[in-house]
Order: sequence, then C-alpha cells, then structure tokens
Amino acid sequence: MRRGVLFLVCAVAFGQTEPRDPFDRAMQLSQQARTQGNSAEAAAHREEARSLIEKTPLDSKQWAFRVQNLAQSYQGSGRYVQARAVVQGALARAQALPEWDPVRIQLLNMLAEFWQQDGNLLQAVSYREKAVAAFEATPPGAAVAAQRDPAGISVSQLSSGPFIAMSSLTMARFYSGGNNSQLYEQLATLYRQLGRPDAAAKATAKMRSLIQNDPGALAASYAEDGNIDQALALYQKQAAENSANPQAKPWEIVAPYQSMASLYQQEQRLPEAIAALQQGAARLDSSNEPEMASPAKNLRLQMAGLLQQSGQTQAAEQIYQALLSEPANRGPEMQIQVLLLYANYLSDTGRGSQAGEMLQDYLSSHADLPSWQQANLLMALAQIARKTGQKDVADQYQQAAMEKQRAGQPAQVGKQVVPEMQTAQRAANDGKLDEALNLALAAIAAAPTAPDGEQIFWQAPSLAAQLAGHNAPDKGEQIYRALFPLLEARAVYDVTPLQQLLRQYARFLMGQKDRRGDAAVALDRYRDSIVSTQGADTEGSVVAQRLQLELAQAKGAPEEAAQKADELLALEESLSGATSSRYMNAAQAAVAAYQTAGKTERALALYREIVSLADLTLAKTDSRRAFVRMTAAMAFAGARQFDEAERLANEAVAIGQTTRPPQQDGLRTQLEQIQKMKANPATPGSTSGRLGSLWFTHQ
Repeated sequence: MRRGVLFLVCAVAFGQTEPRDPFDRAMQLSQQARTQGNSAEAAAHREEARSLIEKTPLDSKQWAFRVQNLAQSYQGSGRYVQARAVVQGALARAQALPEWDPVRIQLLNMLAEFWQQDGNLLQAVSYREKAVAAFEATPPGAAVAAQRDPAGISVSQLSSGPFIAMSSLTMARFYSGGNNSQLYEQLATLYRQLGRPDAAAKATAKMRSLIQNDPGALAASYAEDGNIDQALALYQKQAAENSANPQAKPWEIVAPYQSMASLYQQEQRLPEAIAALQQGAARLDSSNEPEMASPAKNLRLQMAGLLQQSGQTQAAEQIYQALLSEPANRGPEMQIQVLLLYANYLSDTGRGSQAGEMLQDYLSSHADLPSWQQANLLMALAQIARKTGQKDVADQYQQAAMEKQRAGQPAQVGKQVVPEMQTAQRAANDGKLDEALNLALAAIAAAPTAPDGEQIFWQAPSLAAQLAGHNAPDKGEQIYRALFPLLEARAVYDVTPLQQLLRQYARFLMGQKDRRGDAAVALDRYRDSIVSTQGADTEGSVVAQRLQLELAQAKGAPEEAAQKADELLALEESLSGATSSRYMNAAQAAVAAYQTAGKTERALALYREIVSLADLTLAKTDSRRAFVRMTAAMAFAGARQFDEAERLANEAVAIGQTTRPPQQDGLRTQLEQIQKMKANPATPGSTSGRLGSLWFTHQ
C-alpha cells in the first residue's frame, strides 16, 4: 500500500549534545535507539515523550511543534492510530483556544491530512471543512496578532528544529500577510475526489479569488482543471511580468516558460514547447548576469531533448555541440550533465561507439573527478554498451561504477548484506537454488548488525518469489520463516516492514494451489495487524479486502469472489462514499468478479456506475472518461446489448476528440469492432480479456 508523506522532514539529525528538556531528550534517545536497532527501547522512549507532551502546558511555545514531531514519528513507523490519537488529544486540549486560533487550524489540517492519506475521505473532508470554517471565523486584525504570537508560538519557531511540518509552512503562508487560498485548494481537491463537483467549483472559485495577483498559482489551478488555454495565457502573463522585473531571480524567470513547455508537451505540441523554452533561454541571455548562465543551459538541454523527440536531430546536435564548446568555468557538474545527455543522444541515433569513446576520453582526462561523478559516467558507459549488445563490457563498466560508488561512501563497519543478496539472486538465475538459499539465509542472519541490514526486508521476498518460480517454493518458505522473527521484533517500534512482509507472504502462498488455506490464515493475520495499527476504517482495511477478493479468484470460487466484491464496495462506501474516485477504483476491481460469477446484470449496472463516477470525479478533458466508457461499451457488447454498447462507444469517441491531446485511433478501432459484432451477432466477441486494459493503462 503506497502512502504519501504528511510531513516534509528536514534531514537534520538530532544533535550530539544532550537536550535539557525532558521531551527533547526522550525523542533523541528514541531516535538513537532506533538507529542502533533497539526497537523496544526506541518505543519505550517514544511513549515517554508522549506522556510528557500531555503534561506540557498549552501556552508553551514549543507545544504545537512537539505534537507534530511526535505524531510524525508514529505515522512514519506505520502506527497511524497512535499518530491520529496524539493530534486528536492535542485538538481536544486546544478547545481552550479561540476557534480561529492558528494552532487549532493547524491541528485540524493535520488530522484531515492523516485521514486523507489513510483513505478515509469522509473523515478527511469533515476536518477540512472545520479548518475552513475556523479560519473564516478569524476576527479582523487577528491574523496580524497571530503571526506575532499564535498561542505563544511564532511561525519561525514552528518551522525550526529537526522536523518541518507542512502545516507549519501553511501557517506561515496564511499569517504573514498572505491568504488562506491553500485551505480552499485542499478542500476543492477533496470535494473532487468525493464526487462533489458543485462544492469543488465553489471552493475553487474562492481559492482563485484569493490568488488573482499570483498568475503562476492561478495558471496551475486552471491547468489542473484541464483548462489549458487559460493556463497558458496566465503563464504568458507571468513570464512577461517577471521578465520586466529587473529584480527577478533566475528561477522566477524560468518557471513560467518551463510550465508552458510542459503543458505544450503534454498536448504533443512540440514546436510550441520548443519555442517557449527558446524564449526563456533568450530572456536569460539578455540579462548578461552570470547567475543566469546555468538556468539558460538547462533550458537549452530541454530544447535539445524535445528537438530530438520531434525528429529534428540536426538542430538537437547543434545545441549539444554549442554547449560542449562553452568553457567549463562553473565546475564540471554542468559539463558532465551535457556530456551524459549528448552521449545518450548519440547512442539513440546509432552512434553508440562514438558516445562510448567520448565518455572514456573524458574519464581519462579527468582522473580527479569525485567518485560519484566517475560512477555516473561509468554507469552511462554500461548502458551504452548494453544497447549495442556488449553484455560482458556492460557488466564490467557496471561493476566499476559500483566500486566507485562504494569508494565515495563513508566506511561502514560490519558485513554488508546487499552484495550477498545480489550474489544469491544471480545464483538463482543460474539455477543454483541451494546456493541461493544458503546465501540468503546467511544475509538474513547478518542483517540485524549489518550497516545496510534494512535492505534485506525488501530484497529477500523477491528472492523467495524467484525460487518459487523455479519450482522450489519450499526454499522460498524458508526465507520467509527466517525473516518473520526479525520483523516481529522490529515491529515494537516500526510495524511497516512486517505488514509488507505479511502481504507479500499471503501473495506468495496464493500462487501455490496446495496452500490457499494457508494464504487465508496469512491474510487474517495481515488484516488483524492493519486494524490494530491503522484502524478498521482506513485504506489498509481496503487493501486487506482486495486481497481476500484476489484469493477467492485464485481459488476459482466465483460465488465467494462476488461476495468479497460486495464487501469491498460496502467498505469503500463507508470510508469515502458511493460517488468517490476511491469507490470507482473499488468498482473496477469488483466488476470482473461479478462477470466471472455469471452476475451479468450486476456487472453491467456497475459499469454504468463507473461511467457516472468518472464524470463526477474527473475533469471534462480527462481522457480516462473516454476509456471507461469504451471499457463499459465492450462489456455491453460482450453481453449482446449492442445498442447500449454503441451509444457508449460513440460517447467515448466524442470525448476523445475533446481531450488534450485528442485520443482517437484506439477508440475508433474499438467502436468499429462493436459495430461489426452488432452487424453479425453470431460472431463470437473477444472482449472479456481486454475489458480492464483500457482503464488501467490510462490511470
């Protein structure tokens, strides 16, 4: 289950000096114990910090920051129930503050973000709405006072320390003479996901009214809604304003031109994209300021790539040659970047040997390059050699690159497990299964004290699947049995690796016909772990339910699969409603189960729902609206309901004409197939194997 990151974590380690404050000391000791692999001690110190924060006075200048710090620690270790409880407890205490107090709004936003990432959109929207209502209750003049001392906490204090929370940065934007546009932007996004377009439009209109003087932000908003022409016009305005400003920074000049080029490229309008980059580079050149040189080169490198993509190889070649001929008076970084891109260009245009010679010559004449730069050049040589079919040469370059990478890293104490696992994978590829297993078990045993020991948790399951693919599932089972004790001990602090292993193990068992019963037990264990650490009303439960559906399908039990599909839809509806994008995704998983179970009418009704949900949750110019219609059309054609199939297919083609860029050929082909089936109903229709491909390919 992929999860977003609630907080922007600054890579500043806890200092070596022992903090005087008990909370800071507990958090430091927790982090140190975790780094040393002592999960139980790390968890104990974190619980100590939690008890201390509950005793921290509400008017403490560090209280809100510490709430964020602690919640982030729980969230980052997979304990979402505890993370939300920390913030919920803080919010309960903050009831003593005014409704509009920035700390209360901050806490409401944190909870909204947690619930949104946890897949419970109904909970998330309730907290987003409360945050907006609280902000709108701010009395005149209160924002200025809040910036100076929001409940005793200054914005600068909230943004300091080893962790910087996004909500703190949002506060700085809101209470430093800015506006509350981001609140409305977040709310509009959530309304769209919930399938509430009217509410989303109102929140978007409010947000746009607050950023009228920010063309870039306004343009990004229109681009997100699919209004590309309006977005381009605003980026043009921003480019003109920034170019006329003698105080503009290089990134301020570059940003609108790159944004325009990106939109043009998305629409496959490569000449306009190239022209936008050319305008930006020319504007930077005209300033004659040294700081503008590097951004101008970057724009020209992007131009060269687009020129090559559009078939203008000679023009691309001229840009590369011009950039390579410039003196390298700003260090080798830009020169190497140009060199690598040019080498890739030469390789793509059938001149791999020339590219290889160029990189080799550069390496020979720049022996003093840092190890990481030499490694990048060697890896490029490996890729070029592989493209030209020189596998042995490519392997040699790759090995040399890895040695350079290791040489540039701090010395590590102890045996490393990654090289051992790589050797094990090569042994498995060569059919040496016993050797692969022994190497893997040795690496797992060494992992707790190895400097790269955490990598074993991600690599070993892959090897287990590899062994199962070589008809040796018993050897794969031994790898899992060796891994579980390590991750169970670690789960006292961080439960995420164990839950991932449980999920992978369930799928490992599903792939073995004689172990489907064991797979069910493994899934129960996974679900129980998810419920205890994330909650029953989160995305984790949805993932567990999807796995139950997959298991029923793997067992060839269509009636059971249909029942699991019913349960999946009911669960998703309870979390995000029956009009949400998440419900639509669940419906995509459920519809095949209904078809297999012979519940044709239920499947077709669900296809109709999916079409309606796509219209509610996607922008009008989003090509996925066309593809879900065509997928539904093929299903109706397979059921010999040709009138409905043709209607949906024609709608798909019509929508495809309006998308940016237009989608035509594939859709017309599908329409023609349906029309042929309608003209000759006796002809068998081969639709079932392709029903999901259109939608999932274009998500």
